[in-house]
Amino acid sequence: MQKGRGIGFSVPSVLWGLVLAFLLSSPAAANDKDNLRNLTVAVETISTTASGVLIGGGLILTVSHAAEGQLNPIVEVAFPNGIVTQGEIVLRMVASDWMVVRVTPALAPHGAPLDCRKPHMGETVTTLGHPLGNYYTISSGIVASESKTETYFYLLSIPITFGNSGGAVFDADGNVIGLIKGIVSAAYPSGQQFSTGFVTMISMADICPVLKQRGLM
Repeated sequence: MQKGRGIGFSVPSVLWGLVLAFLLSSPAAANDKDNLRNLTVAVETISTTASGVLIGGGLILTVSHAAEGQLNPIVEVAFPNGIVTQGEIVLRMVASDWMVVRVTPALAPHGAPLDCRKPHMGETVTTLGHPLGNYYTISSGIVASESKTETYFYLLSIPITFGNSGGAVFDADGNVIGLIKGIVSAAYPSGQQFSTGFVTMISMADICPVLKQRGLM
């Protein structure tokens, strides 16, 4: 994952315009974005900008690897209304790659509904995030399969890139069923890395029990 602001990728603005136009071409997609935007924040650490989702009571879910190498628990949180504030990492689960950030509850009293179930193979999902510094970009796809190599993760077929990590995965009813972890890559025999086109998702079925145990849900 790389920093979303000022990122050095040479992606033509025209290409991004075409992608965004395609994703937002239907009224349903535009309405979804309006609803989901208010639940999505940007979380900035010492090394990167990640996406995050409000879950109520001033709490935000995002990915743990965004804070890799950071000893200070204080991060910066940017809301879609332009408010920027400090947040504190209050829970970090490194093995399963998610964490909870707390801001002043008055800034985020409400949050997205959480569905603590396992995802269904083939179901349609949506995420909102900040790929390559393009803030609040919406993407849709499907749950492709359960990961065979990592205990906590499911595979999605959905277009994302750097800056989407930590974004909520919403089901068709607008419930959060997971978090975007990152792009799945593989290697050619030469050792050169390439994207498989799949994305890993951390399931709320694994996150919810810990939140309940820690009194955060």
